Amino acid sequence: LLGPLSALVSIIPQILAVLGIALLAIFKRDTYSMLIFRIREFSSHHKAVATILALAIVGGTGWFAYQALRPGSLPVNANAKVPPTQSGNRFAPTSDAWSAFRGGIARTGHLDNLPGPTTAEVAWLFKEPEAVVADFSSSPAVVGNRVYIGSAQGSFFSSSGAVYCLDANNGNIIWRHSSPIQIFSSPSVVGGRVYIGEGLHHDTDCRLYSLDANSGQEIWAFPTASHVESSPFVSQGKVYFGAGEDGVYCVDALEGKEIWHFPSVHVDMSPLVWKGVVYFGTGYGESRIYAVDANDGKEIWSKVVDYPVWGSPSAREDTIYFGLGNGDFTQSADEPQGRAIAVNAKNGELLWAYETGDSVLTAVSYHNGFVYFGSRDGHLYALNAANGALHWSSSIG
Repeated sequence: LLGPLSALVSIIPQILAVLGIALLAIFKRDTYSMLIFRIREFSSHHKAVATILALAIVGGTGWFAYQALRPGSLPVNANAKVPPTQSGNRFAPTSDAWSAFRGGIARTGHLDNLPGPTTAEVAWLFKEPEAVVADFSSSPAVVGNRVYIGSAQGSFFSSSGAVYCLDANNGNIIWRHSSPIQIFSSPSVVGGRVYIGEGLHHDTDCRLYSLDANSGQEIWAFPTASHVESSPFVSQGKVYFGAGEDGVYCVDALEGKEIWHFPSVHVDMSPLVWKGVVYFGTGYGESRIYAVDANDGKEIWSKVVDYPVWGSPSAREDTIYFGLGNGDFTQSADEPQGRAIAVNAKNGELLWAYETGDSVLTAVSYHNGFVYFGSRDGHLYALNAANGALHWSSSIG
């Protein structure tokens, strides 16, 4: 929905021009009658179109009046840049961290050894009250009793994004950071900071943000030429992330300065940093998986694969797992095919591959000797992590 809403902005000048001409005509005595006649004539022959135009004018006028007059129209956070030492102190900082997409190298999204809920009862529900359209494709990061998540939002004539910090106990907003561009990226939270990108696939000139985890105030923003759908991986004081057609970046986590740039690849997934090496794959262009040095970004090895690489890599010892598949994020191919693979971390040698009925768009999670992943074929799979043998599969629609 956000794309069509944004497109409406482009026709506003034409609409205003037409209205301006009509107003000028009204104030000319000799054209007033002719204008009324033309309107009546058009309305009688095109009743449906005239009704829609009238409703659009009335609705648009009412909406603009509401936006201008409603209380609390300013965001909770004004996005003011502040030095790290001057961040808000309303909430005590935490030493916990959520350093990567779904928590870490195993991609489990699991915080402790406690089991999950045994019922499907809703504890709380958060909805953005200000947006006409709000989409939460970002995955939450949970640190202490705080939930951090990004969103894409739209009104009648524009789209934007926001990062939220919510109280994990009740879903109340602690802070909200506004972005001029919609957000798909999932946040990483390390050292009292939130790292998150902005932009969906058609967006350009986007940024990776570093925000104060306690107040949401912007510390720095790193510009890229493309979109940052990728969720950042934070390790050893560095932030690694894909920037769409602009390749992969490594920037200093404290100051946001570029350390290295790996160009000429299209990367939307969250990279993996493991034992001094950065692993990632490409979903557009040539389908390939890469291993580059985490310190300088120089390629160690790369391997061509059969399908585009969508699923963010995970790791166990000297094995890296990827999710692959044809089609793209929004639709299946005419003849859908998918695959989960395991490769040798040192040289990229294929260890095993498991075929699925459609793309594996998600990260492969590792836990206690098994890997788990979902496929667009409607199944959740559990495989033996050592040899890729099917342990079980469950159809979830």
